[in-house]
Amino acid sequence: MIEQKKHIEYLDVLKGIAIFFVIAGHSLHWEQSSSYSPINDVYFNLINIFHVPIFFWVSGFLLVGKEYNEGTTLSTLWRRFYTLIVPLVTFSVFNYFVLDIPFKSPWFLGTLFEAIVINTFYEFIRFKYKLGRGWDFSFYALAYIGINVIAGLHNPIEERFLSFQSLAGQHYLVFCFGCICRRYDLVKKLLDKNIVYTLSLLIFSSLFISCDILQVFHVYGRIHAALGALSGVVCIKYICKNTSLIGGGIKKFFTLIGKYSLELYLLHGYFKIYIPGTRTLINNLANGTIEEKLCSMSIQILSSSFITIFNIGLCLIVLHIIRTSNIFSILFLGRKNHN
Repeated sequence: MIEQKKHIEYLDVLKGIAIFFVIAGHSLHWEQSSSYSPINDVYFNLINIFHVPIFFWVSGFLLVGKEYNEGTTLSTLWRRFYTLIVPLVTFSVFNYFVLDIPFKSPWFLGTLFEAIVINTFYEFIRFKYKLGRGWDFSFYALAYIGINVIAGLHNPIEERFLSFQSLAGQHYLVFCFGCICRRYDLVKKLLDKNIVYTLSLLIFSSLFISCDILQVFHVYGRIHAALGALSGVVCIKYICKNTSLIGGGIKKFFTLIGKYSLELYLLHGYFKIYIPGTRTLINNLANGTIEEKLCSMSIQILSSSFITIFNIGLCLIVLHIIRTSNIFSILFLGRKNHN
């Protein structure tokens, strides 16, 4: 049975965790230098496995749960268009013509929109012709194969206007996994079991440890990325929903930034902050003993966390300034101003 449409609180926490680590990961790049030591890639590799896939899982989860007649299908596509594509175009034009930044759009928005369009079309066909659940896995598999075929063509149209290269990896798989988790009660019950969480944690840990070995090979690297993303999402989802590890003020913080996760994603790149002297200190320690290497990584985690929180604060200020204008709110944020 499909749940009635209602606000699911732990999804905001999930999105909050995801956007926090997206910004933290980017802050590591801002701090990076040519003498960067591999020991400091540990933190980045860890969060890079799951932070963006969480958004795809949540989006897939929320896509399922309503009847997709003609009106619902069109309204869903239109809402996602002005929520994702309008800001994508606005920021791309703004970056190119105002800031003189090379024409590079926020890839995540286009990739997510493509996944939504593909699966919304399937939901419409599924509802219209009353297809059984057995069609789900067949469609997801065929769609994934088709996406990879198109991505492998490397034609100018695909590379310029589509983002199937990004969708062809683990992201579409995680998106479909979100759809499955919402539709199938058995899957939802399994994901709430501690044994499934434990197994997922073991898989995630083993894949993280073997990261440098497996990603040398292209095929194994893709399998590694997919399993890492899926197991990572299962672990974070279980922690958010079934444990008290994230509670109190921490939960409120992640819930707050989770509600503004898309806006924070769009704005955080304009505040490229790093702490003076930290880069040199991290690099010097990273070239020392194992204790100094661990100290280097700890400093990096603390500094990137501080930068992330500061960045989020600046973004929230700019966000509220933008929201004072109805036109800017729609163009830059893809949201109507309800204030």
